[in-house]
Amino acid sequence: LNALLKTIEEPPQDTVIVIITHNLKKLPKTIISRCMRLRFNDLNFNDFKKFCEENLNNLDEKKILELYKVSNGSPGLSKIINSEEGKLINEKTLKMLNQKSFNFDVFNPLYELVSKDYQKYIQIVINCLYKNLKEKFILNNKRERIKRYILIFFSNIEIITKGNINLDKKKELHYLFSQYFILELANE
Repeated sequence: LNALLKTIEEPPQDTVIVIITHNLKKLPKTIISRCMRLRFNDLNFNDFKKFCEENLNNLDEKKILELYKVSNGSPGLSKIINSEEGKLINEKTLKMLNQKSFNFDVFNPLYELVSKDYQKYIQIVINCLYKNLKEKFILNNKRERIKRYILIFFSNIEIITKGNINLDKKKELHYLFSQYFILELANE
């Protein structure tokens, strides 16, 4: 840490140091305070479509649109979702979300897949939850109770994903799905 701090404070001449993170809170404040923050936005649909055509194999426009919705236009996440394990996780997450209640027989195989690389694959689950809830929010525009439940769930997702709660990974994933079903969002 001290070496990185020293390098950032006094970089060699004509040097640019780029530190990329998906979670700024995991970097020490002493590092953050000495850096310029740049946010990389996700792609719009046309740029995303071009990316898919150049980098992902044999996707028709319908699959590209679905991938765009689940990945929120993120090229990195779209590659993960389009991988063999990513496709399975996406499929099992959607199967879980289509249940009437929490189902351990569906949850356990999903967790086994996600646990292979939790930090990488949890984003697929979260993005599926987000996409599902966003659609429910729009469809229930005039139903305040449902909209309130969805907003509560979004804040729960944010709390979980920030890493402020010390849960093991299985409990974390279980919590997300159990809250989804407890808030009666699955049946709306």
